Amino acid sequence: MEGYKYAADIDSITKAEDVIKSYVYLTPVMSPAVLNSFAGKSLFFKDEKSGNHAAALSLAAKIRGIPAYVVVPNNAPIYEVENIKRYGGQVIFSETSMKSREETATKVSLERGAVIIPSSNDARIISGQGTLSLEFLEIIGENNSKSCCSTWFNCNLKYLITISHCFKNLNIVDCDDVINQITYNWPT
Repeated sequence: MEGYKYAADIDSITKAEDVIKSYVYLTPVMSPAVLNSFAGKSLFFKDEKSGNHAAALSLAAKIRGIPAYVVVPNNAPIYEVENIKRYGGQVIFSETSMKSREETATKVSLERGAVIIPSSNDARIISGQGTLSLEFLEIIGENNSKSCCSTWFNCNLKYLITISHCFKNLNIVDCDDVINQITYNWPT
């Protein structure tokens, strides 16, 4: 939409990359030959894991010498909880609903004088998350980035902003089509 201002744009994403690049752990990009042969095209998968925001927040607070109180649902995977602790965050459990997480975060904020940093729905966080796509493009190179799978990006605008800015002739491919192609060609 012309004239519409998004929470993040390519400038905010590249600025975020400059700020965080010395702290970023580069995760691998894989292109499995078997899936490529069944799909009839090169597929790329970036090995990102859930819980990165909480771990990064914990590490950032540790580097600054301040506490990080991280509210996580009580059914969070143990590796996420351990990562938060490993990076110095203090885990505070809530119920699994968004309402419970928000109420718990507000209570912690008021009791401890902490600032709430949401895992999404914040322009700074969205810009930081958008750096993932810059990293992805740097790894796979321009020749391999003419089409991207929309599900890989979780249909999140933050990734598409970066990708579409870097590659004007980008073809966004529905992953269902790719999955159907793989399934159709899978040996029985």
